[in-house]
Amino acid sequence: MELTKLLISPHPDTLRDAYDMGVTKVILPEFDAMMETTQETLHHCYNVGEHTIHALMNIPADKVLRLTMLFHDTGKPARKTVDPDGTAHFKGHAYVSEELTRSIMHRLKFDNDTLRKVSKLVLYHDDRMPATMKHVRRAMNRISEELFPYYMKVRMADTLAQSDYQRDKKLENLAGIEKCYQEILEKKQCVSLKELKVNGQDLDQAVVAPGEKVSVTFDTLFNPVTRMRLYNTDAAAIYNEISGLEGKKAGNLRGSYGYYFFGSTGYKQTVENFVEEGTDASGYNNSVVSVKDALIVPEDYSAEKFVLSQGTFNVAGFGGDYGAHRAMVKTWENLSPNTSAYMGQLPDISIPVGTLQSIEVTAQPITAEAQESSMTW
Repeated sequence: MELTKLLISPHPDTLRDAYDMGVTKVILPEFDAMMETTQETLHHCYNVGEHTIHALMNIPADKVLRLTMLFHDTGKPARKTVDPDGTAHFKGHAYVSEELTRSIMHRLKFDNDTLRKVSKLVLYHDDRMPATMKHVRRAMNRISEELFPYYMKVRMADTLAQSDYQRDKKLENLAGIEKCYQEILEKKQCVSLKELKVNGQDLDQAVVAPGEKVSVTFDTLFNPVTRMRLYNTDAAAIYNEISGLEGKKAGNLRGSYGYYFFGSTGYKQTVENFVEEGTDASGYNNSVVSVKDALIVPEDYSAEKFVLSQGTFNVAGFGGDYGAHRAMVKTWENLSPNTSAYMGQLPDISIPVGTLQSIEVTAQPITAEAQESSMTW
């Protein structure tokens, strides 16, 4: 693809020439919108498009990294607001940028693996944290161990393409994060969810075969009932992308009226079915998730890894203190569901795929006791 060749060349700033000649208006109109969006903020000295070009020039000539920098601020034109004093803000632009990245890369027919990596890096390109071991471990879990080194390069290129305002402070923060990251690697500290199981096995020992059912069990998921007093809500863990199964989602049931206890049940910690999102028939159009067939690796699956990605944890329901624990302070009469909330992203799960023979050698079969244990919390 000519765009990729341009991006990974020694002169990605040739993109500016493509804009001047009207080429991007045809193949990448989103870039034209960026070139036309100014940034009235102390942190920037260029418009969005020029900032993007400078970021491209500050990052290694790797396809994933250069594509990430090209798309990382595509959401800014749509999210720009200006204060009365003339200061610009671009709140939530990373989420819009991620959506646009997926749309653009589908349109330009990029492969799924590149799309997955680039879109996730775009989503987290502005993810900032204190330079502490705890915060870096959490970030590695959010972003994934695979992509965290890319993320660090993205943050550095983004910073170097900004104004000098607080640059020393930003670079000091990045150096501290890098130090923590290297220490985590040296000490081989765990950054993934503790006790995550695949078919009853630890993730690093699990292997699945084409045609085999897949069951993923977490140790615990965030419970908005106890943390945020969102009573009468139900939750669902949903993986929006499954390798080899385009358009399919995996997750668990989310009912229309919710349950006080959802966060403490084994079932709510388990992903083992295909699901569909929709609304109920109550007349309130409450968001629900319906369970379908068991999650099974396709019979003709040939890739080395079976990957669940773009996972989210969401709640929906009434959300008030109606029927609060042991105290029916209000009634359901004339009450409609009013809560639908995104609670966080789940880590990508990459499971090695082998033949039945290899699985028999490397893994123990799931016993009835193990299966029962994996469904309790």
